[in-house]
Amino acid sequence: ASPLILIWLGRIANLVAWIALIYLALKFLPFAKWGLVILALNPVTLTLASSLSSDAMNIALAFLFVSLVFSLISSKNNQDTSKVGATRNSKLTLAVTAVALSLTKVTNIALLPLLFLINKDTFENKRKAWLFRIGVFGMALMLGLAWNASMSEVNKLGANLQRPGVVQSEAQLKGIIENPLHYGTTVLMNYVFVERGSSADAVIDTYFGIFGWLDTAIPTWVQLLYVSGLLIAVLYQ
Repeated sequence: ASPLILIWLGRIANLVAWIALIYLALKFLPFAKWGLVILALNPVTLTLASSLSSDAMNIALAFLFVSLVFSLISSKNNQDTSKVGATRNSKLTLAVTAVALSLTKVTNIALLPLLFLINKDTFENKRKAWLFRIGVFGMALMLGLAWNASMSEVNKLGANLQRPGVVQSEAQLKGIIENPLHYGTTVLMNYVFVERGSSADAVIDTYFGIFGWLDTAIPTWVQLLYVSGLLIAVLYQ
């Protein structure tokens, strides 16, 4: 097929996969399902879900992982066999999702500690609970870091193609470690005390309403309406 047809087929396939994973996440989440619905309907999320970006899988797996964790947390109290529960299949599903999540984007490793919220009473005994939590956490962590390390040269190449000579991750990390106070101040100035009109002013937009190559934003009042709807959806349940 032509490149244009291939691009559209890829976008459709990405969207179908994303919808399927979101459906599973909604099925397994034991509470605040409307909150997840509104999160999934985030304009930026929908834009990525219907693109060729790998973030479609990245975001959908994050939703599914969190839903599976909370499903296991609630299974002991609910005694509801229709939920995931601490069965062999449910534990395997969570383990595979955790690994896939860490392989999709290394920053997703930050979600892995949620595994330790799973109550030990969900398992047959305390020993099995700790073996599962530490085993899945360690496996996902090691595989994610190993994959990221093996792809470091490719990542550098891609970053330099986008911003030649600007993206230097090693130098950035070294700067953070050597100047933690300066880094903390930079974070505050970019996320908290933001000057109107600065480049950091787009941080909120990038979460809730900016499309394309970060060049097309929806109005602020629409973004605030979305955030209000999200809060209402979560509190409603």
